Amino acid sequence: VKEWHRDFLSELTQIVREEVLASKTILCKEGTASLAAYYILQGRLAVVSTANRGRRQDFTEGMWVGEQSFVSPTRRRIGTIVAQHLSRLMVVPSGGFREVL
Repeated sequence: VKEWHRDFLSELTQIVREEVLASKTILCKEGTASLAAYYILQGRLAVVSTANRGRRQDFTEGMWVGEQSFVSPTRRRIGTIVAQHLSRLMVVPSGGFREVL
């Protein structure tokens, strides 16, 4: 995306919030509804999936996790997301995101 529309950014800032997670805090569990996407401002999150036999994928600062909730409101989480360290996230509710679009 070359340029964001000014109104879109203004409205988006009204729906996002910051969330801080302590180490080992579960953000969401595998199989639950995907209600938000998370941008990692600081810290590290691990996604653990039973489909991958507990294999872990780490997400770090500057990465998104759960962004598929933007396009599919009925999608279920494919893994449990756990904070590996103290983590700061920008939370974007998927319903609010679709309304802004």
